[in-house]
Amino acid sequence: MKLISFLLLQLSVFAASEGGHSAGHLSDLLVPAVNFAIVFGFIGWKLKAPLKKMFDDNSVKVKELVELASERDREAQIKLDTYEKKISHLDSEVKTIIENAHKDSEAFEKNHIVEVKETIVKLSKDSEHKIESEKNAMIKMLNETLLDEVIAKAKSKIVADANVSKKTTENILSKL
Repeated sequence: MKLISFLLLQLSVFAASEGGHSAGHLSDLLVPAVNFAIVFGFIGWKLKAPLKKMFDDNSVKVKELVELASERDREAQIKLDTYEKKISHLDSEVKTIIENAHKDSEAFEKNHIVEVKETIVKLSKDSEHKIESEKNAMIKMLNETLLDEVIAKAKSKIVADANVSKKTTENILSKL
C-alpha cells in the first residue's frame, strides 16, 4: 500500500511538472491513476500465485532446514555429553590403566624370574648330564684304547716268543 501511494505521489509530481500548466487539477490524474491501477492490478493478480508458491516453498525449505539443524544440534549435544563424560572420567581411567600396567609388569617380572630360575636349573642339570655322558664316553674310549693296546702287546709278545705262543695255544685248546 505504501508503494502504491508513493507511486501516485510521484505521478502527481510528474504530471504537475509536465505540460507547463500553471494550475493542474486532481481530476487530470484520474485517467493515469486508473491505467496505473489496471496495469499493476493485472501484474499483481498474475504474480500472486507464483509468489505465493515461492513463499510456500521457501517456508517449507526453511522449516526443513530448522528441523535438520535441530536434529544435528541434538546429535551434537549427545556427542558433547558423551565426550564430557569421558573427559570427566579420564583421570580415573588413566589411574586404572597405570595401576594395571604396574600389576602386569610386576607379574611379568615375577614370572620371568621364576622362568629364569627354572631355566638355570634345567641348564645345570643338562650340563651335568652332558658332562657325565662325555665322561662315560671318554672312559669307554679309553678302555677300548687300553684294551686294544693290551691285545696288541699280547699279540706282539706271543708272536715274538714261540714258547709263549705254544703255551697260549695249548691253554686255549684246553678250555675249549
